[in-house]
Amino acid sequence: MSDPVTTMVARLKDLSAVTDIIGSGNNAKIEPVRSHQGVALPRITYQRIGGEGPVNAAGGTTKTAEARIQIYCDAATYDGAWTLARVVQGDCDPTSPTGLSGWIDGNGDTWHLVLGPLDRPVPVKTDQDEAPFQVVQDYIIWYSE
Repeated sequence: MSDPVTTMVARLKDLSAVTDIIGSGNNAKIEPVRSHQGVALPRITYQRIGGEGPVNAAGGTTKTAEARIQIYCDAATYDGAWTLARVVQGDCDPTSPTGLSGWIDGNGDTWHLVLGPLDRPVPVKTDQDEAPFQVVQDYIIWYSE
């Protein structure tokens, strides 16, 4: 099993709807949550907010682990943040999802949107001296250890 965060970043960098907004290749603005100073908008930041393994069930311990990842879609405008969040989430099509929600990765693990998107203004200043808007999504992934 590869790390869910590494898998997620690779997926986002592979989605043209996402890279059309945030850039592609080494210019793609996808990074762990940290100080946003100096990072241009729009951008995606993320953090792993939980997860454990193995998951306990009524029949005993399983060989399944869980990861929870929050994704923050930041833009200079409210509409820009929502547009980025929508393409990250995708259409949830069960056969060929266009984003993360409902996506079955190369390991056979399904990505589920559990919470989101929620929007809130971020109380930080960027190098553009503007307070960006942020839309937050929370995903859960169950995977085999």
